[in-house]
Amino acid sequence: MSAAKKRSPVKTSSRKGKSKLKRFLIGFLVILFLVFGTVAATVYFYGNDLLKKFITETVKSDSEGLYQVEIRSLYIDVFTGSIRVNGFQLIPDTALYRKIRETDTVAPFLVYARVDRLRVTGIEFLKALRDKNVLIKKILVQSPELEVHLYPPPRLIKKTGPKKILLAIPLPAVLHSIGLGELQIRDGKLTVYFHSPEKTTHIHVPDIAITATSFFIDSKHKSSTAILNTKDITIELKNLVLETPDKMNTLSFGKIRLSTSSSDVTVNNFHLKPAFSKKDYSRKLGYQSDRLDVQVQSLHISQLDLRQMLVEHKLVISSVAVDGLLVDDYRDKRVPERRDFFPPMPQQALLKTKQYLKIDKVTLMNGKATYSEQVGPEPGVLFFDKMSAVVTNLTNDSDLVRKKTVMDVQGTAWLMGKGKLTANIRFPLGAPHDAFTFSAVLSRLPLTEVNPMLTKLAPAIITAGDLTSLVIPTVYADNESSRGIMKFSYSGLKVNLINQKQDNWSKIKTTLLNTAANMYIQDNNPPPNGKFRTGVIYFKRNKTASIFNFLWKSTFSGLKSTMGINNKEQKELKKKERKKKGKKN
Repeated sequence: MSAAKKRSPVKTSSRKGKSKLKRFLIGFLVILFLVFGTVAATVYFYGNDLLKKFITETVKSDSEGLYQVEIRSLYIDVFTGSIRVNGFQLIPDTALYRKIRETDTVAPFLVYARVDRLRVTGIEFLKALRDKNVLIKKILVQSPELEVHLYPPPRLIKKTGPKKILLAIPLPAVLHSIGLGELQIRDGKLTVYFHSPEKTTHIHVPDIAITATSFFIDSKHKSSTAILNTKDITIELKNLVLETPDKMNTLSFGKIRLSTSSSDVTVNNFHLKPAFSKKDYSRKLGYQSDRLDVQVQSLHISQLDLRQMLVEHKLVISSVAVDGLLVDDYRDKRVPERRDFFPPMPQQALLKTKQYLKIDKVTLMNGKATYSEQVGPEPGVLFFDKMSAVVTNLTNDSDLVRKKTVMDVQGTAWLMGKGKLTANIRFPLGAPHDAFTFSAVLSRLPLTEVNPMLTKLAPAIITAGDLTSLVIPTVYADNESSRGIMKFSYSGLKVNLINQKQDNWSKIKTTLLNTAANMYIQDNNPPPNGKFRTGVIYFKRNKTASIFNFLWKSTFSGLKSTMGINNKEQKELKKKERKKKGKKN
């Protein structure tokens, strides 16, 4: 039997079927490729212009003419699901914005953006075309320039009632939803303009990075309470430098980081730096002033109410933690005082601040403060290190002020690194004449430690002596004066006057005065078999100086009183105290 006759008809039929199926599949793939290629080619040649037109028209219509978009070039790649945009600009109509603000509620900010390169990846084109649901994996914006214009909260005068500003992004009418996994902005530049009826100021940030995650908006979420419909927006600002309006100081920030999900802000390496040396600072001003050099290693703000900050321009904060504070406060008393310059007390400083402020708690850790005054060739210096403090109710809220809420400051520090100081200052907000109280306790300290301040302010030096304890029960103070008592226990005190002239007669006078001084000033308090001497605190405030100067001079008046050096007012107060005790006895 021949090979042809042996061939099975079933096998022959099967092979023919497979051949037809193969040709059908090839043909289908060719047709599919042609269709897809045609679509791709159409998208390539026409889709770019269509998408550009869609974006520009959608932004203009949905913002009601408030914003328009310009795009130099746009390229779509349907194979990889990506879009490349060059020369993108978001341009606000400032004239229209001002007009809208007069009659309607509108978000109190405008944004201008210019981007040279923008990349969009992970787009599901078919889903977007078929279901009108735009899903994007990532948007990368490289080296943008951003301008943000902040305006006062708008007047709500529509007859139908005020609208609620949600800080949400509107959903375009032609889409059902928009989803974005991540937005990254790198190496950006930011300028923020603060507009007020009086003037416009601005700050410039040379290095900004922004990351936004899990953006989503549909018909149910178009009025989301989340900031700009995102799960989180993280903003990092680096190397920000600002100049104070009087150009006497600069403010620099190493890095500022803000997260909208946690409502936290972290600031690293803050520095308030005077623009002039200690010698030149007050001379440049033309009058006596405190020259403050302030550094903070890190500052952490917890639970910042971003909605109130952005919409109502109110700073509402749960807590602030300050770590590594360094303060150098210097005053050159050789320069004449400015008679018409009166730095406000803390309560007045808060009340005069136009910015609404409410901070529940401020915590200070690892601080150091140095206070120095100069009346001669060298300044007198006091310093406190290992400082820690807690401040509560730091606010200018009018309701809390009417209720006379107390701003309370409690802290500990080591005077000259040797004696532990515990202090409490209470500022009743809205109190008449800025009245406040303070109390303090200082532990054992060698009295020679205060010579760096004493010898530069007075022709005297402590050669021996130990502070056993210093207690200031309560001092009552206001913007005029301070008064209270001091319980200052010490032993073995020896004080010598310094001979500032070198002629023989001056030396003889100094020797006689030293003898008289040490006979007059008790070596010990209480003295052996004697009565404890209570000091009287009384000091008329120098209204051209800071509160730090006021606290120090009040305390110093009590130290001198304990040693028997009293001014007229202190003598009168002591006399009244003796009469009061006599009546009780």
